[in-house]
Amino acid sequence: MTKTKKIITYILATVSLFSILLASGIKDIEGWEEIARPYFLVWFISLTIALIIVNINYIRRFTYPAIICLLAWLYDKKIIHTKFSKSTYRVYKYYGKSYSKLFAVVKNAFDYYIISEV
Repeated sequence: MTKTKKIITYILATVSLFSILLASGIKDIEGWEEIARPYFLVWFISLTIALIIVNINYIRRFTYPAIICLLAWLYDKKIIHTKFSKSTYRVYKYYGKSYSKLFAVVKNAFDYYIISEV
């Protein structure tokens, strides 16, 4: 992870921590949910963004093959007709019309790409 990503992640994690601490420190008063709601919202959003930044390649490892399989399926059902979807359908046909095989091949290619990037 680059230095900029680390700094942004640390800042978001710190904001998340302080937000949840402030939200949990509200006294038991009537309507405390309304007072704490913005703190919980900031906590959830900043923590989610920080986790996405840290795990972006892990997320991409599964979303890219899923999108490729979806495009091949859409082309097979004649819903979408683009050059890229046609190419994904050709690869799908090459691997015996198996979405699981297509998914595994694309995932392995992405793993190879990540390893070669480092």
